Amino acid sequence: MEPRWLVLAGLLLAAAAFLREPIERLPVSAAMLYFAAGVLIGPMGFDWWRVAPLEDARLLEIAAEVAVVISLFAVGLKIKAANARRQWREPVLLASVGMVLTVAGVATLGVWGLGLPAGPALLLGAILAPTDPVLASDVQLRSPRDDDRLRFTLTAEGGLNDGTAFPFVMLGLAWLAADTAGTIGHDWVTVDVLWASLAGLGIGYLCGRAASAVIRQRQRRRSLVLDEFLLLGLVAIAYGVALLAGSYGFLAVFAAGFSLRQLAALPLDPSDGQTTGSVGTLLRVNEQLERVLELATVLLIGVLFSSGTWSLAGLALAAALLFVIRPAAVALCLAGARWPFSSRWRAMWFGVRGIGSVYYLGYAITHGFSGPAAREVAALVVSVLAVSIVAHGVTGAPLMARFGLRDRARSSEGGGA
Repeated sequence: MEPRWLVLAGLLLAAAAFLREPIERLPVSAAMLYFAAGVLIGPMGFDWWRVAPLEDARLLEIAAEVAVVISLFAVGLKIKAANARRQWREPVLLASVGMVLTVAGVATLGVWGLGLPAGPALLLGAILAPTDPVLASDVQLRSPRDDDRLRFTLTAEGGLNDGTAFPFVMLGLAWLAADTAGTIGHDWVTVDVLWASLAGLGIGYLCGRAASAVIRQRQRRRSLVLDEFLLLGLVAIAYGVALLAGSYGFLAVFAAGFSLRQLAALPLDPSDGQTTGSVGTLLRVNEQLERVLELATVLLIGVLFSSGTWSLAGLALAAALLFVIRPAAVALCLAGARWPFSSRWRAMWFGVRGIGSVYYLGYAITHGFSGPAAREVAALVVSVLAVSIVAHGVTGAPLMARFGLRDRARSSEGGGA
């Protein structure tokens, strides 16, 4: 490795550590700074690094895949059983009906507004449909003790829809290969939708249940060691077994984290009566991994942008997605929910796009999506990600803090969500 890359990596990691608390007091996110750093080291700045979406697709896919997998497991660990029983309706609707509406809205705009063929337009919709579990930390559950309903909904939606987007990516790739929808329907529904989704959730749940049994047995013997090795081992097993079974690994790791949290009777904090580990300990380890992976992946997005992988049409698409398509999909999904207006519009706004979309872009390109259409879609995707990183980075923490206090006051009076 070149010495300048070692120096750059060290400076970025040190800056991420020292600037964490100052950043939390400002209306910016760490992702915005990583993105700006990527732009600076790319051709728009010092021209130290160039990244091309088609030529470097494998790099994008691997970096984003690792980041999303680690983050999804942490999302599952944060969700309590009490949350899940009462509040699953909204995130399930958003990750299913909302997903379909978002894919359809973006694909329609791609065909009629951007002039894309149907296959690339469908892929564009699938790539941009999932919300991001990595960059949305300001609007997600803070800890296993967090009971906020809006945070739960956005967290669970991000945990689910990185997996539920996969069938539409597969549909888009199949459409490109067949050049028609007529020969796709049956196999897509039975294999890519039903089997891959249900098997992924089931495998993850069973892996988490098996880990829970081991933990409970060790607890009885007072010999539990709950550390990062358990976390990483369970993530790797759930993800690998799911892929071997032809199912969706993203859903598997989310389900594994969720089932481990529900079944293992894990203490929330080291002070909860055990000195051998806790959910809080695991989440802190996980957060450190997430921060490093977030830095690397968002830096790549910045370098892509700096290398010319963006377009004015992509900026217009970002505005349509954030201000029209996402709000309309959320409004329909929450039509029957008894939520205050402030919670509804925040759910409409906080559809953060990010690293999950980078993974799906890289996956599509490495699985046959190529040519001018692929470059155009890549430019559109990176443009949307750049707008989302900036817009949601500026508004995330301030809006959640301001209206979160107001909603808690309403709730205490009997009028909260």
